[in-house]
Amino acid sequence: MLLGVCTPRELRDWPIGAWILLDCSDEERCRRLVADGRPGDVEATITDGRHYRALDLPVIDTTSRTPFQVAAGIAEFVHRAEPAD
Repeated sequence: MLLGVCTPRELRDWPIGAWILLDCSDEERCRRLVADGRPGDVEATITDGRHYRALDLPVIDTTSRTPFQVAAGIAEFVHRAEPAD
């Protein structure tokens, strides 16, 4: 599993079997950045979020989830993506 800020196009030569977008609402993104002391990043990251949503990837919405719940969602996605034996 690779977690990062990349698009399928940027890593087209990598042997990646599945893509997923971890996303949150623009309001939550703003709240998180301000709480993190990064209010100057809000506009750019909201634009980035909209760009990534346009890729039409499967999404796990992290807006109201704890990190544990997000990790469980990722694990479920990976489990479903595994080829059947």
